[in-house]
Amino acid sequence: MAPTTDGASSKPCSTCGESKHSTDYYKDTRKKDGLYPSCKSCHNSRTATWSLNNRDRVNERSRERYADDPERFRKALRDSREARRDEYRAWARGNYREDPERHRARHRKWYRENVEHARAYSRAYGAAHPETLRENNDRRRARKIAASIVPFTMRELYRQWDEDGMYGCVYCPGPFEHIDHVVPLSRGGEHGIENLVPSCADCNLSKNDADPWEWLHRQFGSQPEGA
Repeated sequence: MAPTTDGASSKPCSTCGESKHSTDYYKDTRKKDGLYPSCKSCHNSRTATWSLNNRDRVNERSRERYADDPERFRKALRDSREARRDEYRAWARGNYREDPERHRARHRKWYRENVEHARAYSRAYGAAHPETLRENNDRRRARKIAASIVPFTMRELYRQWDEDGMYGCVYCPGPFEHIDHVVPLSRGGEHGIENLVPSCADCNLSKNDADPWEWLHRQFGSQPEGA
């Protein structure tokens, strides 16, 4: 291997022929220089092509590895996804967009076969992430009735509320317990920051999908308490 300007070593890739830094190669203790002959990019490309052309063998090998040590296999998968989270999510989104109905059918089939497990997981996740669960439910409801959705994150929503000084229920002096759509989705309201406010449980449940101005008049008269 030839030295580089920073004192480290480089070698030519056996596949693309480019001279690359030693860190661009996977380690291979069987080789004299301790590195694979081809660079990581070429090695990954060749591995991906082989896996695509030999999917049955790959799946069979994965099943065998899983059967030998399920927990180790699951941990390796979790670690791999965590280390490459953004790359994996981009791949998953692209894969879903190619054939969304196939993915929905697979998920529905899995759910039917694992109902109790799915419900237990949902309950545990909801208990640990109530705000995320609430946002997912609101978004799902908006899609179901074809409401307009303006993408946002919960951090952006809370930052906007903080700038507007909205720390409790906007309708009464009560605490923040629910996130309310001022104009209900069923009445054409959008699912976006401009149409979301903090509300106490009593006000949100009382308002439900009523016209906001009519409800305010019924509930508080001309002005809500604390407005």
